[in-house]
Amino acid sequence: MALVHRPNNDPAASPLLTDLSRLPPLFITATTTEVLLDNSLLLTLQATRQGVTVKSEILPNLFHMWHMWPDATPQAARTLGSAASLLGRRCDSSIALSSPAETTKT
Repeated sequence: MALVHRPNNDPAASPLLTDLSRLPPLFITATTTEVLLDNSLLLTLQATRQGVTVKSEILPNLFHMWHMWPDATPQAARTLGSAASLLGRRCDSSIALSSPAETTKT
């Protein structure tokens, strides 16, 4: 729909059609009423099949982009907390793995 000038089998039209194996760990979240739920599930499956670490959360009965309102929905606050925790662990492990020569002091 958004890329009408590209053929359906063009990897630029969908991440499901390309090599995902070099992606970093993914955090994919959706709701059972989400218009993009199928896409989220397919991306989770495809990335996992290609060796990508994926954390997926499917929450019931929320509206599209619920995570944009953490002050209004407790589910949004938890989702953003999960994302922040995963990102924090990823950053901590990257810092621990870098050698002193790669670390820049400011």
